Amino acid sequence: QLMETRLRGYERAIASAGSRNLRIQKNHAQLMVMVDALELLIPITAHQVDAAKSLLVEMALAREQALRRDHPMVELFWEVVEYLDGSDDDDCDATLNHSRDPGLIAINLNHFAQLAAERKQTIPSLTDLKRVLPASKRHKLIDKNRAVNSAIHARHNANVGVHGRKLPSTVKCWVFERGGQK
Repeated sequence: QLMETRLRGYERAIASAGSRNLRIQKNHAQLMVMVDALELLIPITAHQVDAAKSLLVEMALAREQALRRDHPMVELFWEVVEYLDGSDDDDCDATLNHSRDPGLIAINLNHFAQLAAERKQTIPSLTDLKRVLPASKRHKLIDKNRAVNSAIHARHNANVGVHGRKLPSTVKCWVFERGGQK
């Protein structure tokens, strides 16, 4: 009965603190009701009860914030991409982004791993990256295996001359929509 009488009020309190996720509101409100029940079973002070409930509201907000972030491997991937490419903007001399479209980021993961190794950057395994990159929030994944007319290879091929080794004009890339969360 305690759950029925107090749950909705605690859910509203968590929502008014800034939570928008209904599941988080409900789970943490249930824990707040459990704190109320605990008060009936063992001697705890009103201050301890209030402190526990305040902590649960903070935990709800922290959990919601954590859900909005990318997986740590995805965050590391984008940090290394920015480092290797030199910037996060439409740099015409990009070393990693094969896309000619300024609204897209096209990355060949093998090329990424090669450049990261050359620049002594520690990255997760490509197998692990392939598992977590589809959930990228910072830049939304559009395609895992798109043939891209490479701007990087075009610049290289324009400068190699007659006897230089030309690179293929298309490259298979993971393509992301530029934008999203930072």
